[in-house]
Amino acid sequence: MRLPYRITQGRGEVAATITVLRDRTTLAHLRSVFSGVESGRVYARNWKAPKAKTKGTYRFCITLRDRAHHDSTLSCARIRLR
Repeated sequence: MRLPYRITQGRGEVAATITVLRDRTTLAHLRSVFSGVESGRVYARNWKAPKAKTKGTYRFCITLRDRAHHDSTLSCARIRLR
């Protein structure tokens, strides 16, 4: 499954750190290497969702870090499993 996020300011190189949660339990930490981004574009990371449906609210939170070690504001979104 793809976990999309949009760059809202500037351009340059960033590394993404994504945490996937079910309720308050961390299911996965995903990290990317630095890659070029542009404002307004949507990017995504892949995550393998569980095959068995379990009750709970799934969401992912992302932080971007630039080469100067500045972190973006934490941003979270729900994940809808089918």
